[in-house]
Amino acid sequence: MGVRKRVAVVADSNFLILLAEGKITPSMIIEAVDYAYELYVPRAVLEELSRIESSAPQLKVRRLAARARRLLEEGVIQARIVEEDAHEPVDDYLVNLALRMKRDGLEVIVATSDRELRRKLRRRGVPSLFYREEGRRLVAEWFNP
Repeated sequence: MGVRKRVAVVADSNFLILLAEGKITPSMIIEAVDYAYELYVPRAVLEELSRIESSAPQLKVRRLAARARRLLEEGVIQARIVEEDAHEPVDDYLVNLALRMKRDGLEVIVATSDRELRRKLRRRGVPSLFYREEGRRLVAEWFNP
């Protein structure tokens, strides 16, 4: 297997909430993807964090969403913000963004613990990175082209 230069990790809102909660650390991401990475956060995901912050039924989830957004805005969680508008549901947007990034030659993985999104990614051949509560670790699901 060749050496991966850099992996584009596209994060969804639940992954960012796990980062804000401290269940996931940057070193865990490096270990799971097996190389350096750059975190990408679409504007649509930031908007989703804002919606969670204002309307999630659980106070803890609202606070963690606010913390994740604040950590991104303050640069504590370093990420490249994808500034394009999403004209589709966020999950579909993430799948399509990852496919476009792959076509542009990037090695990309979508970071999510959302099972339905992971199914969509798997069907389209897009790798996913997810938190496994059992073992408290990140797992990368890669696909061979």
